[in-house]
Amino acid sequence: GFVYRGSPAWEYHRSDMDEIGWTAINQSNDNIVYAGNRGGGTISKSINRGSSFSTSGSGIPSSGTSAWNTPFVLSSFNPNYLYFGRAIVYKSTNAAGSWTATNGGAALDGNPVLSIAIATSSQNRVYVGTVPGAGRVHVFRTLDGGTSWTDITGDLPNRYPLDIAVDPGDWMTVYVAFGGFDTTRLAKSTDAGFTWTHISSPLPNVPTTAVAVDPFNTNHVYVGNDLGVFVSTDGGSTWASFNDGLFEAVVVGDLVISPANRSIRLASHSNGVFTRKLLSTSPTDVEEQQRTVPEQFVLHQNYPNPFNPTTRIPFSLSKERRVLLKVYDIAGREVLTLVDRTEAAGMHLAEFDASHLASGVYLYQLQVGGIVVDAKKAVLMR
Repeated sequence: GFVYRGSPAWEYHRSDMDEIGWTAINQSNDNIVYAGNRGGGTISKSINRGSSFSTSGSGIPSSGTSAWNTPFVLSSFNPNYLYFGRAIVYKSTNAAGSWTATNGGAALDGNPVLSIAIATSSQNRVYVGTVPGAGRVHVFRTLDGGTSWTDITGDLPNRYPLDIAVDPGDWMTVYVAFGGFDTTRLAKSTDAGFTWTHISSPLPNVPTTAVAVDPFNTNHVYVGNDLGVFVSTDGGSTWASFNDGLFEAVVVGDLVISPANRSIRLASHSNGVFTRKLLSTSPTDVEEQQRTVPEQFVLHQNYPNPFNPTTRIPFSLSKERRVLLKVYDIAGREVLTLVDRTEAAGMHLAEFDASHLASGVYLYQLQVGGIVVDAKKAVLMR
């Protein structure tokens, strides 16, 4: 099949870690790190970048039905919020200081949660998938922080939902990766799970373990499976191999996007960790700008978001044009002009320094050649 060589090949990094499950890093304070252990369903927290950890499970029972690799997620929208999935989903609103059961303390379907993902736009929008133990697989969604959950399984296959990814620019677009053979390995919904599109073809007929969406170009979707990594540049309609630099038949455990250096990271089974540049390459990389000229004018989501006090706003131009990038408060009052000049075709990055602004939601708007292209929200949280 087609092999994508639009960015540098994977770089190998040896890893000797063992018996570590899900992990998370506070995007506003990278001294704060969370890690789960396999087999027991507990979570620990570090406030010194992992030099030491302490158990942070107050409110979570010492025993309960859980997957061997118990999932948890940390909200990037509000890093005080975490969700921890056993048969009952638990939530913390104080950075794992304490936990409470969601769904009125009831299990979702009696099976342990296997995969979980949270939207970047709200700490209350969460998707989970359960193990097909007692009965079939189910996928659930909450929009109110777990007060209630909706079964959105629909016609999804009765196979292990190994990973879930929410589109960073649209919380209603979600992907679910499945284990198994001869059935759907990847499904996509653009309406928050009311309907599903099965987009496995022409991906290999092997278990699919990971899915990740590029926050700088959400049409770029990466999947990992038992034969390596594959990429789509059109939201899952077509796929290409993304395996340059990998060992033969690397079995992918997880894929994670690192927006800070515009890279994707691969954790493999028994073969260490790899990194590679995203297809939407760094706006500061001149060589990659020349290779990757966008086909249109695009305003991307800022990162990090929420932020304090600075964030970056990427935008891309298919042709040289006069650009105006302004920031407004939620009432529509102009507060800052970030860009007001002619820019060349390619990827660009604007710095938004909000040191002098109050906490709140701000809108940033891109005009190209006097025409409004798009506007997006940025959340300043002190």
